[in-house]
Amino acid sequence: MSPARSLLLAAAFVGLAWSGAAVAKTVDGVDFPDTVEVAGAKLVRNGIGARTVMFMRFYLAALYVEKAASTASTLLGPDRPREVRLVMVKEVSKARFQEAAQAGFDKNTPTPSAELKAKEAQFLALVPGQLAGDTLTFSYEPGVGTHLKGSKVKETVIAGKDFADALFAIWLGEHPVDDGLKKGLLGKDSL
Repeated sequence: MSPARSLLLAAAFVGLAWSGAAVAKTVDGVDFPDTVEVAGAKLVRNGIGARTVMFMRFYLAALYVEKAASTASTLLGPDRPREVRLVMVKEVSKARFQEAAQAGFDKNTPTPSAELKAKEAQFLALVPGQLAGDTLTFSYEPGVGTHLKGSKVKETVIAGKDFADALFAIWLGEHPVDDGLKKGLLGKDSL
């Protein structure tokens, strides 16, 4: 084999090996995989952000979608699978979590239907207080609904795209819970 061909094969092998090694991004000791699977669809990590209050991080979050995008409307509009993963950095009581989530619903979905209000109430009742290191995952499956699961949450599905859109709008809507977190999830800001 010629030296040039040997060099080319070695470079290809190194490239393949290196691309396989990049399977997660670590932020503050938390690994977020490059890809996840929701209902048989492979989703890519769109971005990572932190929920910060008074310069204190409460959780890290990663958004996964089929095709990376930098605008919320591109991600929320289509009826496609998506996922948000939260990893708690600080303890958050059930009451504080409910208060923050309800404020996010109210700001981004100000006139919900009675059916959507019932789904929001179901969600708020399901999520307990969280400790540092606890995880929450919200995976939307088209035609089924939003799968909720976590360290302290038994997997539950809340039906409908309407609820998924209201939930994801907490982070990505016109009035997100945290502007810096939204930028991170949209891949515009790196941690």
